[in-house]
This record gives sequence, C-alpha cells and structure tokens, in this order.
Amino acid sequence: MTASHAESGPAVALLSRLGAADMDHPGGTLLAHLTRVRRQLAAWGARPFRDRFTGLSHSPEPQSRRDFAELSAASEIDLARLDPALRDRWGPELLSLFTRIRPLPSRPAWSDCREVLAG
Repeated sequence: MTASHAESGPAVALLSRLGAADMDHPGGTLLAHLTRVRRQLAAWGARPFRDRFTGLSHSPEPQSRRDFAELSAASEIDLARLDPALRDRWGPELLSLFTRIRPLPSRPAWSDCREVLAG
C-alpha cells in the first residue's frame, strides 16, 4: 500500500522502520490496517487519537472514552469489511458491544457499525 503525503508522517515512518509494512495482519499488513483505520476516523470527523499513557490510574474523561470508542469501532469495522468470515463470526457480538456503548461513538461511526456488523 502506498501512503499518501498526509499518511507519510513521522508515525508512519516509525511504524515502517519497525516492520509494520511487512507484518501480516487481517486484510493485509499492520501498516495497511492502521492506515485504513486512520482514514475511517478522519471520514467520521473523529479527533486524532493520541496515547497519553502516563502510568497513573485514572478514569478517562468523557471525550477520551468517545475517542477510544471511535478508534475501536474503526478498527473492527475495517477488519469486518475485508473478511466476511470474521464479520459472520464476530459481527453480532461486536454490534452488541457497540450498542451497549452507543452514546459514545459519533452518529457516522454508529451508522457504519450497524451497516457493516449487522450485514
């Protein structure tokens, strides 16, 4: 997969150096999967997800929970779109999970969850 200019920043360069472009992952390589997830999040208008791990225990603020829900949905939807067997096996359970956390994902993310995972 050829990365566009917007997808060829320092994070992509680091992932490439660490072998993500050669690491098998459902739907291709790990780097291809992460690139598709980034595109999906951008299409939903999700905030850029940043890992602000500090090692301290805390409850994430509401926006951080929404960010994590969107990241999780984009990742699972990417795999479900590419692998019908995965979608058939896990789609109902994933849809149940995203239904339980329904207030968190954005309207476009929830729409894609229903469309892809119920199908």
